[in-house]
Amino acid sequence: MPLYLMTCDPQGVCSPWDAKVESPKWDSCHAAMASLCPKDRGAAFNCMECADANRESLVAACGNWSDADTFDGEGSFAVHWWCGVGWPESAPVQGPITEYCIEYEPLESGSPSGGVGFSDYLSCNSDEVDGTLGNDPRDPSCLCIVWDDRLLAHQSNDSFLSQDCYVGHMAWLKEKPCNCTNQVPKSPLPHPGNPSLTHVGRMPVYLPYVGVTMKPYQAGDPQVKSGYNYHFPEEGACDQDQPLRTDGCTWRRLPQARMFYGADLLAAGWNTSFVPDTPTDQSHTQANVQAFKRTLVEHPIQPVQCGPAAW
Repeated sequence: MPLYLMTCDPQGVCSPWDAKVESPKWDSCHAAMASLCPKDRGAAFNCMECADANRESLVAACGNWSDADTFDGEGSFAVHWWCGVGWPESAPVQGPITEYCIEYEPLESGSPSGGVGFSDYLSCNSDEVDGTLGNDPRDPSCLCIVWDDRLLAHQSNDSFLSQDCYVGHMAWLKEKPCNCTNQVPKSPLPHPGNPSLTHVGRMPVYLPYVGVTMKPYQAGDPQVKSGYNYHFPEEGACDQDQPLRTDGCTWRRLPQARMFYGADLLAAGWNTSFVPDTPTDQSHTQANVQAFKRTLVEHPIQPVQCGPAAW
């Protein structure tokens, strides 16, 4: 599957970020957020509303912040991190990158976009889902694959876009809203009984991706397979000690994992520069893919086989 790790943004702001450099009042800001918005940590836009309602008190503890997806304002990084909104919360050097093994029951019929064995992907992107539904990401609802994710999957106007996506604009990103594929009555939300609510779903992702303008795919446009995005629906989840199909469950996380840190990526040659892909050159992205593979080889935790034989 593709792994999204921030490098630098188009303005030249580079990760891995140091949280206390981006927000010098990091500790006092989070203490104040815990006091003034104790029930809203990770609640996305609802949390931002609480922060804005207490702006006068929080500015002293955090520094000023912007509600936009930006670093402007010394408090923006800390407030956005607390609330779980926007891209600036991504700081891989300060956190782990973890690989899990998943056992799943294939969907017999498959799906138009996910292919054999998988349901149609559900998008849980905070910007689209929270801004549209007033969603709380701590107990999330997800939408059928949204416009931006459809473009990453190289859907075309001749395939699903003209069928599923309609005129209008979603909140926050101002993108077109899209209905679930082949669902009647039409709706962006999956109806009860939709396989996406019970079975693992996926969608393909292609290069070029980094720094390029996304648009509907046209035959002949360059596309290099990069992997898949997956979703794992709560309704289909088994407990770790339950066999598949117990009470209708369709997937479970196996009791093993391996991880490394962003610092390991840097040591293996990960390049944090922002170098956009072009239709004919994705060499920078591909070089970082190789750095990631070197990290897996060089890291002291060796790969293990997925499945019961490895328990």
